[in-house]
Amino acid sequence: MKHLFSLRGTVIALVVAGALGGVGYIKSSRQAALADHGVVTIADIKDVRWMTRRGSARDYKFKIAFTAQEGRRIVETMDVDWRMGERGRNDASFVRLPVRYLPEDPSVVYPVDANVPGNTWKFLVALLALVGLLLPVIGQWKKSNDPGAVRGWRFTAPSRSGRP
Repeated sequence: MKHLFSLRGTVIALVVAGALGGVGYIKSSRQAALADHGVVTIADIKDVRWMTRRGSARDYKFKIAFTAQEGRRIVETMDVDWRMGERGRNDASFVRLPVRYLPEDPSVVYPVDANVPGNTWKFLVALLALVGLLLPVIGQWKKSNDPGAVRGWRFTAPSRSGRP
């Protein structure tokens, strides 16, 4: 716990914030590109996979196949939300799905009505960076409240005699 409030803790928090920022930037770029020039097509659902945790199904993935604009057949695996995953798992008639993909990179494909991650990443990165910058301040404050601390900030009320 001692290292959490040190420079090491700040560096770790800022590195993690930078990594999350990079991932968020990539996801935001994909979202903007899909909104700008994504192509909508109908994909065939070839397979539905899911993970089971604590007795309930989660983390659904669809293996889909669709024909791109230039006529090439694309087969991709795509994450879907719980609602769509349950429908794909339980409804045998659910075999086609409208998807939006990037013509320059058909591996970037999402269901048309999917919520592509956006501003949540920006908030998380900003929060983590703020926490990282506050860690040394909190550490100095904790150190100053320690009666055995030799250095650090002192938050003491003035005495009645006027002397510190």
